[in-house]
Amino acid sequence: MSMRRWMQWFGCLRRISRRKGKHKSVGKSVGMKKGTTMEMKKGTTMGERLTCTLKGVAASPGIGVGRPFVLKRGELRGETWSAPREEVDGKTILQGDVEQTLEHWKAVVGALQGQYEELIREAESETVRRVLESQMMILQDPELQASIERAIQVEFLSLPRAICREIGLWADRWASSGADWVEERVTDLLSVQDDLILMLHGGQREYPLTGQTILFADELAPVEMIRIARTSLKGVVLQRAGHTSHAVILAKSLGLPCVVGVDWMGAEPGLHDVALVDGNFGEVLLSPSGSVLKERREKATKLTGWIGSEEQSTRCGVSFVLRANIEYLMEMDRMQHQGARGVGLLRTESMLMSEGVWSLESQVGFYRTVLKKAGNEPVTIRLFDAGGDKGQPDEVSETNPFLGWRGVRMLLDRPDLLQLQLEAILRASGGEPGRVSVMIPMVTFLEEIDCVRSVMRNVMDDLDARGVMFDRNIPFGVMMEVPALVLQAKAVAERVDFMSIGTNDLIQYTLAADRGNERVASHFEPRHPAVWKLVGLLRDASVQRGCSLRVCGEMASEPVYAAAFLGFGVRELSMGVQEVPAVRSHLTEVSIEEAELLAHSLVAADCMREVHATFEAWKKNYLL
Repeated sequence: MSMRRWMQWFGCLRRISRRKGKHKSVGKSVGMKKGTTMEMKKGTTMGERLTCTLKGVAASPGIGVGRPFVLKRGELRGETWSAPREEVDGKTILQGDVEQTLEHWKAVVGALQGQYEELIREAESETVRRVLESQMMILQDPELQASIERAIQVEFLSLPRAICREIGLWADRWASSGADWVEERVTDLLSVQDDLILMLHGGQREYPLTGQTILFADELAPVEMIRIARTSLKGVVLQRAGHTSHAVILAKSLGLPCVVGVDWMGAEPGLHDVALVDGNFGEVLLSPSGSVLKERREKATKLTGWIGSEEQSTRCGVSFVLRANIEYLMEMDRMQHQGARGVGLLRTESMLMSEGVWSLESQVGFYRTVLKKAGNEPVTIRLFDAGGDKGQPDEVSETNPFLGWRGVRMLLDRPDLLQLQLEAILRASGGEPGRVSVMIPMVTFLEEIDCVRSVMRNVMDDLDARGVMFDRNIPFGVMMEVPALVLQAKAVAERVDFMSIGTNDLIQYTLAADRGNERVASHFEPRHPAVWKLVGLLRDASVQRGCSLRVCGEMASEPVYAAAFLGFGVRELSMGVQEVPAVRSHLTEVSIEEAELLAHSLVAADCMREVHATFEAWKKNYLL
């Protein structure tokens, strides 16, 4: 498999949008980047040492307590290896040494492959095994191996230099791609480089971890994560990893609490004796007091009590449903355990970018596997939403991809792709009446809804003629993420079975703020009054036309926002699997009347100050 295909195999791994504006600094901010805050208070049982609370993004649930250990970047990049650095950057070899160098290269690859195979055999779960197999794919990539061998044969580079230069070139290209999902794979690529150089010189990595440990790192390679996890590791804090990084995926699989997006440098965690990682609420505490430790553990115990529970109703007895946002089958392994009732958003972009996507059989197989893993619960399949931050199926370059050829725009220009996917979804729905729903992304015009429905009718007629079984009453819905469509919500509600609010793009387009642009991060504000007024319009259209209203965006994963959506009449919310327990724990403790008062206050608010006051009052009265 080529390196290009390797990237496509992972697909457009979506980094869940950074939650800008959610956390406000209450204490003194010290040396932190925008988007990360740190509170500092005097410890009550730790002498005069300051207790620091670092805020990031919850990536893997749970509470972990241990001694902080900072893994410096140099320890991942070879500065502690026995091989002198000049050997990597050093001189070329003689022409007569080429064959010997190539033999040495093949031996090193074989030895490292043996190490990876051993780790795969010892893998604790399917997730761990698949991540390790991805590393093996990089190692065995014919393009990569050929480029290294060519550097040795043609340019007479030494083996260490050839390895580092060629892999470095790939890494540079990926890092400058501008796509988060590609950049997150750079760590995996450099991890293979590190392992090759280490194997070349017969070195062994050793981690000076003693006792229960909380690991702080800039980023963490997958193999490193697996090896370190076999020590007494109790939690992980990462500066740069996203939710789709392999370190985070492994943390979830291994049951390790993890918080990402934390700029911990200014807090100097290595100077503290104790660290607490709260993977439920996205916080890291340095030198926490005894009372704080007790409080956090009690909260975790309370949340754990909800995991696996069937109850999903408010304090006043009104039912609601929490479903999962899913892209990869491995994410479904913990879905039922976390209490998610089916799939509210099945992303299909990764399949579009994967090898074999154009096969009808591969798509049908994927959907049927998802349905099987979901038990008897429903699955909502979003049509291919390639474009924006999710890449393109073709070699397309756009100045502003978020406003470009994406979602339904691309699908209607590619009727072959649209028809194929609709046929695959309909075939998968056969024998599963009422369980599968279809959802259209990035709709701007009513005519786009009509066109997709017309194509689906034609596909149904064709399947009918061939005697293929499918759900004739398959629910048909649309993502409400473009303000222009929200302003036509009543007309939309007359055309579809449900409307699902895609909060990430709705915020981005309403506030003219690119959610991936750090310079305007403060403008990407979920609490903006305009956002809630648009939600109010959707509620009115839903009630007047009798059309179900759902939420499948990032805001659904924040308990206080989820409560507000209940007040707007939403009874089905979809979020990351790991977010379900915290949201459900909160929603079961409020009444619909209280939630409706919250919604009313938000619609009535005209400025950010009023919205903030509303949410702060709610948190004070209702949050854990």
